[in-house]
Amino acid sequence: MAPSSTEKAAELKEQGTEAFKNKEFDKAAKLYSEAIAINNCDHILYSNRSAAYAGAKKFEEALADGRRCVELKPDFSKGYGRVAFAEYHLGKYIAAKKTYREGLRYDSESQILKTGLRDTERSLKPWFVSVLKEASQAQSVSQVQICEATHKLVADGCTSLSFVEAHQKMLLLSLPVDPLDKYEISDEDFQQTIEDFQRMHDYEVITALQEISMPSGKGDPASAAKIDAATVVDAHKYMEAQMKTLVEEFNQLPDETKHSIPKKEREYAAELLVSVAVESHFKVPSEDLELAVAMNEAQLHADPSFVGCQEQIGALMLRLMETPFVKKESELKSKSESCAEEASRSSSQLGSSQGGLACSVGIVSALGLVLVLGLISW
Repeated sequence: MAPSSTEKAAELKEQGTEAFKNKEFDKAAKLYSEAIAINNCDHILYSNRSAAYAGAKKFEEALADGRRCVELKPDFSKGYGRVAFAEYHLGKYIAAKKTYREGLRYDSESQILKTGLRDTERSLKPWFVSVLKEASQAQSVSQVQICEATHKLVADGCTSLSFVEAHQKMLLLSLPVDPLDKYEISDEDFQQTIEDFQRMHDYEVITALQEISMPSGKGDPASAAKIDAATVVDAHKYMEAQMKTLVEEFNQLPDETKHSIPKKEREYAAELLVSVAVESHFKVPSEDLELAVAMNEAQLHADPSFVGCQEQIGALMLRLMETPFVKKESELKSKSESCAEEASRSSSQLGSSQGGLACSVGIVSALGLVLVLGLISW
């Protein structure tokens, strides 16, 4: 009598396991695939095929099977190990760390999961520092290009831009790719990783983070010295007003248009728009104004109007980064207040952990509070 489908699947599974033991990984994966074709609801088959794919260095396939295994059996700790192992070898260290931790929730004594988590944490720091340095370089290059574009537009008589115009001009600059997008790091995961390293008082990571949020000034010291603190405050109040108008304009765009613009493009478009408005109004290059902020840091840090202005800019930038949904006016007001509180908390954290970081940014980098307030509240 011919074997039943269940018996055939079990036979193929056994053959696959034997091939795996002999390090015939491609053969093992093929046999497990044949078993899955018969029974695609067996989480063990996906777990085993994930291991076979990993042995064959096919980590994308290993990751897909590991995820399917966990979907079928959410409390199967070994499945999380399969996912995390593949994530680790794909360079997704933050995701791997989360996945190993998730697996340990179901089997806190698993030595395989503990060892995997330890190895991942060892690899995470040097990789993360390199990502921060890449982000710092990208931010620096972007700021230079945006400043140059601002100067040209103002020299040509431009005094204002709509968000759509600023976005179109920003796209022509071919700015560097955002490392967070490049490495598929979510804002939530990035924030959690920052908080983990801050709790450990990791000097190397905090230093790399400061390089992002406190870029070296490129303004003219002699010109910047002529800009007093009152002018800096006035410029930031004007910047806040421009940001309010920008966010209102963005919210009026069709949902399809808003959804099509990535967060980083929104940020850069805002930087260009506000920089043009401020530079044309105050007749001061953005680099000089940024340097003036650093020169007047102590006085500005003690000025509630300046600190409050930066908090509002941060809150508005956070609103610009949100997934665009049509909301009632009352909901928008409530959300704005919530964002302001979040920006305030972030600024307080920065002030205590990084020495008043919020005071050392000017036009372009102040609008990069998505990096300061977004990444570190982040």
